[in-house]
Amino acid sequence: MRMLGWLLHGNAESGAVWYGWVPHLARQLRVVRPDMRGFGRSTPMPRDYAWSLDRVVDDYIALMDGLGIDSFHLVGAKVGGTMALHFAARYPARVTTLTVLGPPIRGQDSAARYLSWADYIENNGVESWARSTMSGRLGPEFPTAGVEWWIKLMGRTPLSTQLGFISAVPSVDVTPD
Repeated sequence: MRMLGWLLHGNAESGAVWYGWVPHLARQLRVVRPDMRGFGRSTPMPRDYAWSLDRVVDDYIALMDGLGIDSFHLVGAKVGGTMALHFAARYPARVTTLTVLGPPIRGQDSAARYLSWADYIENNGVESWARSTMSGRLGPEFPTAGVEWWIKLMGRTPLSTQLGFISAVPSVDVTPD
């Protein structure tokens, strides 16, 4: 059996963000790119859901156990990278390699930004927020059609999920990990 690549997405995204990577990685790995609870094609979460790193990691462990996956290459982008760091700290024997891209380490360092985002999202919606913050996400060379695809993808995140999740981000701290 081929080794597995486990890919974790960022905030207001889904496993779909890894679509372009699948053909390259699948040459050597089985690829799993799950949607985090509440995001993508999973069930929307209520705004008052008690988000925590441990709960998200427990979801991933349950999925891996259900699939019979013991070890894998773990990749996480943005807040998916934060989850990956916490995952690797809790279950180091299951992580063959760890790759993270731009993970927030301590949410409290940007708490004011997250709270202003929650207020903006509450008043204007997820897609409007994605559009207003996209220039800092993908860089100036990213194709216009790709930017619009990403905005629409993020905009499909249920309002209750996004508001609950983003309000919990300031409490995240993986420095002990």
